Amino acid sequence: MSSIGLIVITKNEEKYLARCLESCHFVDQIVIVDSFSTDSTCEISRKFTPNVYQKAWTNWLEQRMHGIEKLETEWILIMDADEYLSAGAQAYIQNFCQSTDADMLEIPRRNLLLGEWVAHSGWYPDWQQRFIRKSTLTSNQEVVHTRFFTTGVGARVDDEEACYIGHNTCDGLHYYFEKMNMATTMEAEYFLGEHPFVLNKMGIFSRSLGMFTQSFFYFKGYRDGMRGLIVAGFCFVYSFMMMTKLWALEEQQRRDAV
Repeated sequence: MSSIGLIVITKNEEKYLARCLESCHFVDQIVIVDSFSTDSTCEISRKFTPNVYQKAWTNWLEQRMHGIEKLETEWILIMDADEYLSAGAQAYIQNFCQSTDADMLEIPRRNLLLGEWVAHSGWYPDWQQRFIRKSTLTSNQEVVHTRFFTTGVGARVDDEEACYIGHNTCDGLHYYFEKMNMATTMEAEYFLGEHPFVLNKMGIFSRSLGMFTQSFFYFKGYRDGMRGLIVAGFCFVYSFMMMTKLWALEEQQRRDAV
């Protein structure tokens, strides 16, 4: 019989962590990698598993890989603390690993912004490669937008209405902008040295504007109302912040080389 292990990385996630872990009640092993939370995150974690490990924060990729290495199961389920599995996804995953020749299941994600689901804007179906046979697991190696894949055969759920990952993406704009600031700094450092970006005035502005128009028009963000405008704005700001930070790093390198 196939075994399933769950990895969750945490840092002050007391608000939603229990909901996440309860929605994954069927797994055989849970590993939590915590970055020295100062709230009740660790106490909540230990109600579900003794496997709670402390690791100083580096990036999303390294934190998750640290936990994945500690799982001893055939299958790996990768979740964030502010996510949860729908009832349909719980049943689908359990059946999938017992009755398939595939090595990975892609699951759609429903992202909530300020309490409501954003159904367009490029935020849905937002396919997530989160359930993977461990022996075939690989990743894109990006430290921020980390995605996991299989070296084997992948499959997608065939019931998007019932089977999905719910995600509280943004409960408050202040928190989201803090996270964006951290992520753009890490991504700029990741790309320093070799990247595809044009780091001049037009290059930075045109790419950022392109991210806005893609979200708002191509992905029909206008159908999400004010939330669609906010998401498109996020896309512009994220691109602008990351590229200007990367430009500043390159400028500093040039000054240091003189």
